[in-house]
Amino acid sequence: MNDPEAGLPEAEGAALGRRLRAQRQAAGLSLAGLALATGLTKGYLSKVERGQGQPSIGTVFRIAEALGLPAGQLLAAEAAPSGAADLARAEQPPRPPPGEELHLRPLFPGGPGRLIALEMWPPLEPRPEQETSTHAGEELLHVLSGRMEILFEESSLVLEAGDSLRFDARRPHRTRSLGGQRARVLMVLAAEG
Repeated sequence: MNDPEAGLPEAEGAALGRRLRAQRQAAGLSLAGLALATGLTKGYLSKVERGQGQPSIGTVFRIAEALGLPAGQLLAAEAAPSGAADLARAEQPPRPPPGEELHLRPLFPGGPGRLIALEMWPPLEPRPEQETSTHAGEELLHVLSGRMEILFEESSLVLEAGDSLRFDARRPHRTRSLGGQRARVLMVLAAEG
């Protein structure tokens, strides 16, 4: 299964790609070996490593599992965690990313046992139904601005600015922005330990 290309700013896509390549090489896996372990294509994984695409959260969890590491190590911001307190400064003013695809911006360094916090800009159109996201743990969404819809297999919910939703992330889901403008959402993932 392949994820569609995403409108990821070059620096963030390149950082995710560098982390993925380093972890894959440290595990002694070729691209073909990682493709076999994840069910993704070698070409798709190569694009992610080159910063030309952004996988869904579910796909990041699948890749991390194949590499035997926490997903936070792939999703983490570049800085090392401080152990005491980490600060993520806001972009002033927050700007929607280019393109209309899913965009994720890591807010904090990750590591074992840490929450994964991301700024998410859901796409204007949801990913195809066969490309739903599913992963271990819980997911919390808090809409900072705009409107969004989360689509589950049997239902959907519309969230407005100020709304929050927590759910079991093993439940297949997709998101999209509503109203012709990209919603800005805080996404917090708590992986099972």
